[in-house]
Amino acid sequence: MRPAPLKKGPYRPFLGSDFYESLLFNELRGTDVLMSVLLGLSFILHQIKILKPTTELNSTEVDLFEAITHYKNGEFFITEFPPLLIQILSSISSILKSVPNETLQYYAIFTGALTISVLYLTMRVSNVKSAIAVLAVSIISRLPLFTKECIHLSPVVLHTLFLSCGVLSWNILKRTRLYSTCWYLSLLSLGSFISLSAGSKFVGVVTWCWFLFLVAKRSWEIAGDADVQLDRLLVQTIWRTAAVGFIPLAVLTSSYFTFLSNSRIPSSNHSGLVSPYFKSWFVPETMPQPDVIYYGSNLLIRHAPSLGGYLHSHNYTYRGGSGEQQVSLFIYSNDADNEWIIEPSSDTLEYKTKLEPVKNGASIKLRHRTTGKLLRASSAKPPISEQDYDHEVSCTGDEKYRGDADETWRLRFERGKTVHDGLLCPFTIYFSLENKGHNCKLLSHDLRLPDWGFEQQEVLCVDSADKERSLFFIDRSNLYKERGAYISSPKHWIGKRLWTLTLEYVQRQYKFDYYLKNKDARSDIKRVNWLLNIADSAAVNFMWFIPLASLVGYILVECFRWIKWDPWADTSSEVDPVKYLYLDSCQELATGWFMHYYIFAWSKHDNITVTQYLPSYVLSLLLAAQTANFLWNYGKITRLLLVGSSAAAMVITHISN
Repeated sequence: MRPAPLKKGPYRPFLGSDFYESLLFNELRGTDVLMSVLLGLSFILHQIKILKPTTELNSTEVDLFEAITHYKNGEFFITEFPPLLIQILSSISSILKSVPNETLQYYAIFTGALTISVLYLTMRVSNVKSAIAVLAVSIISRLPLFTKECIHLSPVVLHTLFLSCGVLSWNILKRTRLYSTCWYLSLLSLGSFISLSAGSKFVGVVTWCWFLFLVAKRSWEIAGDADVQLDRLLVQTIWRTAAVGFIPLAVLTSSYFTFLSNSRIPSSNHSGLVSPYFKSWFVPETMPQPDVIYYGSNLLIRHAPSLGGYLHSHNYTYRGGSGEQQVSLFIYSNDADNEWIIEPSSDTLEYKTKLEPVKNGASIKLRHRTTGKLLRASSAKPPISEQDYDHEVSCTGDEKYRGDADETWRLRFERGKTVHDGLLCPFTIYFSLENKGHNCKLLSHDLRLPDWGFEQQEVLCVDSADKERSLFFIDRSNLYKERGAYISSPKHWIGKRLWTLTLEYVQRQYKFDYYLKNKDARSDIKRVNWLLNIADSAAVNFMWFIPLASLVGYILVECFRWIKWDPWADTSSEVDPVKYLYLDSCQELATGWFMHYYIFAWSKHDNITVTQYLPSYVLSLLLAAQTANFLWNYGKITRLLLVGSSAAAMVITHISN
C-alpha cells in the first residue's frame, strides 16, 4: 500500500474518519468463505479422528444439565452460569428431546469448527494475507488447550465463538460505508454477539466492556476529523452506543426476568440463601411474619452481607480460647440450632405474662434455644482472627443462667424503616449488636472455622467493626400480638420487583460461586503460571508462545514510539497504511487480551483453569497474525526474516518431536 495523504486542518494535518472505509477496506470473497468452510471441515475431521467416545459427562456438563432440569421444572436454583445459556440449552434440549452423550461431543466439535471458520474470516477482513490467516487458524486448531475443550459442551468455547464473531462484526463495521445496509447489519450483529458472549459466560461482561471501549475509541477518532459535523458525530455515537450498550443490556436483563419469572417453586437447598423479600416471590408464599418482635420470641437472626448466614450455635466447643460452645454462621435455614430466644437484660420486665415489644437501643440477651446457653463475648481471641481488637464469641451457662455484662447486647437500628416507630420488625430493620462488657460489635466475615468447627463461618466481636459486616436482621419470629398483625411484603410494580430480584440474584450467584461451589476446589495451574504453561511438546510450546512473543513485541514497539516522540517535530503530511493498520489493530487486541486475562486476578477462589485463558489466547493469536502480516508487507528484508524464522521453528519442532 502506498502512503495515504492526511487531510489539512486549521492547525495540523489529521487522519480522516473514513480512513478504513477508503483505504483499508477488504471485502470478503467467495474464495474466503470457501476456505473458511474447508478449514472448519478439516478441524472436524481431525477431532473425529482423535475422538474417544464416552458416556460420561465432565463436571461442567453435569452442572449444566442439572441447571437445565431445574429450569424446566420451574424450580428456583442458584447457578454459576448466566441464565441466557441455560435458556438456550433448555430450548435445544426440548427440541431434541433426548441426546446421547456421544452426540454432545459432535455438537461441541461443530462449535469449535465454527470458531475456526470465523477466526479465518476475521483475519481476512482485517487485511491479513490468506496464507498467514491459514497458518494462524492451523495453530489454534491443533492447540491442545482448544482441541480438548472442543470435545465437551463448554461455555468457554461458546464464549470464544461469540467473541470471535464480535471481532469479525467490529472489523466489518469499521470498513463499511456509513449508514449503508451493511453498516446497520454489522451494528445489529455486533450487539447480538456481545449479548450471546455475555450470556454464555460471565467473563463475557468483560468482552462487553471491551467493545464499549472500542466504540469510545472510534468516536474519539471521528471527533478528530474536522470535516465531520457535530450532529453527524452525535448520530454515529448514538447508533453505536445503542447497539453495543443497550442491546446487550436489554437481552441480558430480559433473560434474568424470564429466568426469575419461571423460577417460582422454592427449593430446600437454595431458597434459604436469598432475602425474605426474594422468598415472597415463591409460590406458595411463606407464612407471614409478625409486624413487631416481642421478648420471648424464637428468632432466626441473619447476617445481612452473607450468603444464608444464620446466626448459629451447636453443642461443640472451641479447641482453644475460652473452650466454650461454638458460635458461627450456618448457611441453611432449616436447622434447629439456628433458633434464638430474645430476652430483656432486666429482670423487672414481665414479658412472659404480657407481650413486650423490643425497642431500638434496648439491652437484650440472646439465649440459644437448643442448649439454653447465652450468647457472650469474652477476652479470648477468636479461633481464626487474632487481632488485638478481636474478641471471641461463644455461648455459656445453662437455661437458668442470667448472665452479666459479657452476655448483654445493646440493639441499635442501623438501616431501614419500621411500621411502628422505634420497634424492632422482621426483614425491614437492619441492626447491630454491641456487647456491653467489651464495647465491641458482633460481626462475621467470609473466613471459615477449621474442620472441628464444621467449616462454618466465623463470628467474632470487634472494637471498631465494619458497618456492613455488623448488620443483622430478623428472618423469622413466632409470636403474634393478634390475628392479622402481620408485616406485609412491599407491593412493587412487577418491573421494579424483577429488577430488584435480578440485582440480588446476581450478587448471590457471585457469592455462591466462590463461597459454596468452589470453596475447596483447586486448579492444577494457577493464573500466575498460565503464560508460562510449558508443555512436553516443542510444537505445542511454539503454538503457545508465538502469540505471547508477538504481544511483547508490540508493547516494545509502543514503548519505543513513546521514547522517540517529539511534540515539537514537524507533523508528517501522510500516513503509512500498513503501519497504521498494525498499530491500530494491535492496540485494540492488546487491550482486549489484558482485560480478558487480568479479570481473573480478582477471582476469590482457586478453581480457575487454564482453559479460562482461551479468549485471551485467541486475541493474542489475532495480534500475532497482524504482526506477521505487517512484517510481510513492510519490505523484502522483513519478509525474508519472517519466512526464515517460520521455517526454522518448523524444523526445530519436527526434530524435537
